[in-house]
Amino acid sequence: MPFKTAIRWVHGFVTLVLLVLVAGCWFMHPGVASDAEDELQHTYQLNNQLWLYMTENRRGDATVPIIYRYYLGQEIKGSEREIVKHLNADMLFLAGTGTISAIHADNENRVEVTYSGEVFSLSRKVYYQDADQTMTAHINYQIR
Repeated sequence: MPFKTAIRWVHGFVTLVLLVLVAGCWFMHPGVASDAEDELQHTYQLNNQLWLYMTENRRGDATVPIIYRYYLGQEIKGSEREIVKHLNADMLFLAGTGTISAIHADNENRVEVTYSGEVFSLSRKVYYQDADQTMTAHINYQIR
């Protein structure tokens, strides 16, 4: 009987210590930087209806690289914060630690992208609204 009681006490103590450790780690490391922490860096008009937006996220620590996110869509007007909020809702086509060295879009929204660096995600198509019409941009990549 005393052995079973001792095992229960040890089990309870170990469980409590683990719970405190997990909760402490969770509070000290709130998570990976989110899209909401992005800062608008560049805006380029590619053709009559297509714009390129680049955001940067430097909110990581020493082990988290700077993350660049690239978006395609119609022209967005407003403050930088409003533009980033709108971009976070859709249109992401490329995210990574590298840069776009060349980008070209024809009038049929075929986009050629030359990119160098690590890629976290990419899309071959982007859908966006332009004058109450859903548009599609088809993307081809050269990644170095």
